[in-house]
Amino acid sequence: MKSRWLLALSLMFISGAAAAQQWEAKCTDGKNLHYLQNINGDGYLYLTVELPDKTKRVFPYARIKQTMFNGQAVCGQIFNGLQTRTNQPVTQFCANKQLKIIYLKYQDPMESQPMQGGKFCDATVIER
Repeated sequence: MKSRWLLALSLMFISGAAAAQQWEAKCTDGKNLHYLQNINGDGYLYLTVELPDKTKRVFPYARIKQTMFNGQAVCGQIFNGLQTRTNQPVTQFCANKQLKIIYLKYQDPMESQPMQGGKFCDATVIER
């Protein structure tokens, strides 16, 4: 009985740790996009902007809803973003830790074309 209780408790902690996992991707090639994704939770896009006084600030740009996670990459769509006719996201932001990139996926809203995708920027991708 005690071993079952310990197994259940350890599984609860393991699943809680997976839910708390976070990925952070930041462009390194001059583009000013940051993508932060809580696995199985919300994500956020941030932009670094140069102000008129030449200082740089990071501003929140959009809230992201995770659409895919496979251990090597994570993708998300902007909340209330455009949907296809079958309610799939039109545009998704993705981070790939092996390729060290942020990339975009695009699905034609009428779904008359296959999904397309491509690299947005080289990036550091950190898993926390």
